[in-house]
Amino acid sequence: MVIKRIPVRDLQPGMICANNTYNTLDQLVVPKDCVLNEQIIDRLLTYGILELAVKMPELEPAVTVFNSEIVKKTPEFKQFKSNYSEATDLFKSFLNSFVDANSNPDISELLHSTYEVMKQTRNSLHFFDVMNNMHDVNDSIYRHSMNVSMLCMTFAKWLGYDKNQIGVLSVCGALHDIGMLLIDPDIVNKPGELTPSEYAIVQTHTTLGYKLLKAKGFDEAVARCALNHHERCDGSGYPSRLETNDIDDFSKIVAIADIYDAMTSKRSYREPLSPFDVVDVLESEGRNKYDQKLVCEFLERFSKTYSANTVLLSNGSTAKVVLMNSNWLSRPVVQTNEGDFIDLAKCTNVKIISLV
Repeated sequence: MVIKRIPVRDLQPGMICANNTYNTLDQLVVPKDCVLNEQIIDRLLTYGILELAVKMPELEPAVTVFNSEIVKKTPEFKQFKSNYSEATDLFKSFLNSFVDANSNPDISELLHSTYEVMKQTRNSLHFFDVMNNMHDVNDSIYRHSMNVSMLCMTFAKWLGYDKNQIGVLSVCGALHDIGMLLIDPDIVNKPGELTPSEYAIVQTHTTLGYKLLKAKGFDEAVARCALNHHERCDGSGYPSRLETNDIDDFSKIVAIADIYDAMTSKRSYREPLSPFDVVDVLESEGRNKYDQKLVCEFLERFSKTYSANTVLLSNGSTAKVVLMNSNWLSRPVVQTNEGDFIDLAKCTNVKIISLV
């Protein structure tokens, strides 16, 4: 065995802690010889511990550092991308068959493909790592539906949902935009800004999806998500301008997963936005438009996911996230390649524009 210091983001369940590890208050966080699991790794990030000494076999291959260029070259990522592409093709075939009045395909086959893709990731941290490297491809209803399904699955696990609830929420994510397939493709795929009348037509996808799912005999929870995933807690959403107490929890979760994937995916008219841009939106308006408890859970998990990530700043510098600002998560403290520290909460003329 040799002892190596590994970035916490790159730790894997099963690794062994080499020394007693303490936080800044000299409290023991992880004892020596502790076998790591996902919860312990999350705890290390929570306490702001960025590296850990672990025991490793001398012939153990080096742990991958998760930045975009390295991730994309790994066999692990290539296998994930292959499975992801196959699952997207299955989603396309399934959803197109689903809108056929004479067809009622088996949803369990669709979910199985999603689970198989998810199995290629080690934990929620790794899931976001690889997914962020899939967003340089033009989005589609099919890709978006699969992404939202996987995000809902991940969110459900964060919330401690049971296996049945996780399955139902995954279906909710997979079928939330089914009504879009009933809208004129020329409007859906229009590269420029929609006219008011075109936007009104697109908004009908919620009611169209609801009616289709009800006609197919789906559970009310799934149909409600298709209907309500654009409702907002402050009453500014559509189609019914519902407020917090009138929106079910599954629809609230799908709404957050939907906006996250939509903003971080490539569009014909723009490049994918940084996850930090999504957090900026959720921090500035999310506590009014989205359920506060769910947004706080999402933001807390976000802070663990993106600690120690390498990012590109608007001033052209490349930097590593070294400390999340708990009161302004979209503006952490970063360290540039030149060794300078920048607190983006104070230096507001610089922002993160992408992950590297």
